[in-house]
Amino acid sequence: MNKSTLAQLARLKLLVGFLGEQSQFNWWPSAFFAPSSSAFFAPVFNKNAFAAQYHGVQEAASRVHDEHIGIGRVYHLFRLPEHVEQALFSSLQDKVFVDSIRDQLQNVGSLMQPAIDAPSQYDAVKAAVDSLIADAIVPFGEQDGKLCFFSEKLNDIEQERAQLPPRSIETRRILHDALCTAFSPLPITHVQDTLAVQTGLKAQLGVGNPVALAGERNTIQMVVELVEAQDYDMARTRLVDESRHRSAQHIIYVLGRSAPEMDTLVTDIYRRADGAGATSAPAGSRT
Repeated sequence: MNKSTLAQLARLKLLVGFLGEQSQFNWWPSAFFAPSSSAFFAPVFNKNAFAAQYHGVQEAASRVHDEHIGIGRVYHLFRLPEHVEQALFSSLQDKVFVDSIRDQLQNVGSLMQPAIDAPSQYDAVKAAVDSLIADAIVPFGEQDGKLCFFSEKLNDIEQERAQLPPRSIETRRILHDALCTAFSPLPITHVQDTLAVQTGLKAQLGVGNPVALAGERNTIQMVVELVEAQDYDMARTRLVDESRHRSAQHIIYVLGRSAPEMDTLVTDIYRRADGAGATSAPAGSRT
C-alpha cells in the first residue's frame, strides 16, 4: 500500500475519531484531542505525543465499533486488516508522514468544524492563517506545505529577508533561468528525416540587444519578449514589421504578456536565495 493511500486512511481515522470524542458528538468516551490534552501528552510522550493521541482515539473508537459490528471476519475503519494496521503503525514513526496528516491547512480547517452539518470553516481558517503569516511579529508560516511556528532566530531571518532590495541583475538572471527551464529541451525538428534543426534561445527584456541563453550557435534563433499587457498590440506590430526584414529570416519571435504576479514571484525568489546565501556564507564573504 503506497504512502498516499496510507495518509488518506490516517486522515480519515483522525477526523472521524476527533468528531466522535466527548467534546464533539460523544460517540465514544474519550478526549484525546481536547484542547487541554496536548499539555498532558507532551511531557510524557515528547515527540510521540501526536502518535499517542492518534492511537488513543483509535482504541476508543475501535471498542465502540467492535460492540456494534463484532470481531471476526469483518473490518471497520478502526480495525483494518493486520498488514494495513502494521503499515499505518510504521508510518506513524516517520515525522514527515505525521506532519503531512497533521499540520496541513485543510486538516486544520476540518478539525475546527463545529458540527457535522455546519458549513465549511476552511475560508475562515485560511483568512486567520494568512493574517498570522502576514504579521511580521508572529513567527508563524508555512513550510513544505505544513503550518508551523518558526524559531525566534528564523523569524528574524525572515524579517531581514523581507527587507532585501532586489537587484536588477539578479532579477534578470532569475527570469532567464525560468525561460531556460520553460524551453528545455530546445525546440527541434527534422527536415526529410535527415537534417536536425534546433533553435537557440534569446531573451529580449527591455531595450538593447537580445541576450543569448542557450544554443547561440544554432542558425535558427527564438527570441522571447515579455511586455506589459497595454503594450502588447504595439509590440506585436513592431515584431511583425521586423520579421519582414532579411536580417530576421532566421529568427522566430515569441511575444508574451507579463503580469504583476511575475515581479512578486521573482522578488520572493531573489530574497529567499539571497537570504539563504547570507546565512550560510562566512562573515565577510559574498558571492
